[in-house]
Amino acid sequence: GVPLGGGATSTRPSRNATEGVPYRPRTKYYPVFLSNPLREQKRLSREMSLALPFAAVWPAPFEWAMLVGLFVLGASIGSFLNVVVYRLPRGMSLVQPGSRCPTCGVAIAPYDNLPIAGWLLLAGRCRACRQPISWRYPAVELTAAVLFVAVAWCGPLSSGRNLPERVQGSGFRVQQSVDRGLPSLPAGRRAAMSSGELWGVYAYHLCLLCSLLCAALTEFDGQRFSLRLIVPVLLIGFPAPLAWPNLRPISSGLIGAAGHSDWLVALADGAIGLAAGWIFGWAAEGSGFRVQGSGFNSLAGGGRFAAALAWVGVFLGWQAAAALAVATTAAWFCFSLIRSAALPPLRRVGPVLCLAPWTLAWILGWRSIVNHAPWLGPAANGWVFAGALAIVAVLGWLIGKARGDIAAT
Repeated sequence: GVPLGGGATSTRPSRNATEGVPYRPRTKYYPVFLSNPLREQKRLSREMSLALPFAAVWPAPFEWAMLVGLFVLGASIGSFLNVVVYRLPRGMSLVQPGSRCPTCGVAIAPYDNLPIAGWLLLAGRCRACRQPISWRYPAVELTAAVLFVAVAWCGPLSSGRNLPERVQGSGFRVQQSVDRGLPSLPAGRRAAMSSGELWGVYAYHLCLLCSLLCAALTEFDGQRFSLRLIVPVLLIGFPAPLAWPNLRPISSGLIGAAGHSDWLVALADGAIGLAAGWIFGWAAEGSGFRVQGSGFNSLAGGGRFAAALAWVGVFLGWQAAAALAVATTAAWFCFSLIRSAALPPLRRVGPVLCLAPWTLAWILGWRSIVNHAPWLGPAANGWVFAGALAIVAVLGWLIGKARGDIAAT
């Protein structure tokens, strides 16, 4: 049996006042299968780790105001993303001219160009020609606004509960504390990030998510990928961790933090993530993963999956690139099996559009994923890479075969 209850002396008087014997509660014993403190502790830990980062946190009034402000900011960024998706593949300027009606070409007034609200007030029609304006514009703005709110709620406003913990010996903070003679942290723990660091990670992840949203919409429109979209993302993803190493919560593990400077480890992690993402993408595409009729086989007009996974590898690490490559190719394989000529819009859904929601889910549940699958975190090794690469290559071949069979029919 397992003893429950304390054995400490209580100040409660004894039942027999004449006796000076202090009261001591009786220790109770229960069968192990009825109550086990260790089992109970494990159960509670599992429930806490499975809970969503925002499940136990209800925003305070100030946080509600913050979320409203982030919603407005995200909708405004979404309006700009609409401009990027339309103009960048066509080689147009992102600044001039201003927004115009796609039908009559009349400039849209500033009070009609409000994100989401402007489209609703106009009932989805141009004020000048009364022709319909696509619902996709407010949909993209709403999607970006939800991204800004969701990532903030699960990240900075929840004290970074969605971020995984660095393992001692592979994290920058832990090693620095030892080198400087400061008290070391317990094994498997990392120092809590400051508010500024959490908001920095927030902005870093939003840059990736907004870029993937642009890439997914460009792919959906059947437009060519522009280097003006690919290069700036890499220029942000690479240099930022050199100055702020905590932007990547999990290191690649191939270069230990001990004996190496922060910027060198960050540079190696970025290079390894870039190479891994590119390899996974081309493994899928080279095995038959093709989008017919859209120039998918060239970097400028295609290589979209490889470019998107390279972004993921640079921002989130090669472990995330491996996991998301498998998840995306598996989802795309299932999607390829149900495609038919009776659903023409589904033909325009590409792998990058499948990758974007998986990436959001990874960021929001990163800590829970790593806690339940340590081999996707600091414990990842070459076997994980090789296994993921093999799965992606096989799924890519199956996707190519399925799409060929559908095209033949």
